[in-house]
Amino acid sequence: MLLHYPIPIASPGPLAGIIGVVGFLAVAAWVLWRVGPTLARVSGWGLWWVAWACGSQGGYWYCLAFVVFGALAWGGGTLWWARRHGYWPSALSARLFERVLGERALLGHAQLPAVLVLPRRRR
Repeated sequence: MLLHYPIPIASPGPLAGIIGVVGFLAVAAWVLWRVGPTLARVSGWGLWWVAWACGSQGGYWYCLAFVVFGALAWGGGTLWWARRHGYWPSALSARLFERVLGERALLGHAQLPAVLVLPRRRR
């Protein structure tokens, strides 16, 4: 059975196309502003998984490329996160970036515990 709509749902034309493109760009900009650092860090982890999958199948050059892209995405997202929030997202990234960046680190030295306290093992 064919459906017949007497009133058109959308007007095809250049103005409709412009409105669609502008709307898409506005939504993409809002998403990047809102969760950009997290998306960059998560996509870095995802690229590392893709690198592992490529390397396990013999695509070593693809593996190398995805490792580099993943490191750039994760590192960029981590620096973006630290600049926006004022603290490092994890103790590992704090130690890594403070050691690599040295005096150019965005934040001061992180207050990391000097002693690691572990629960007692039951015998």
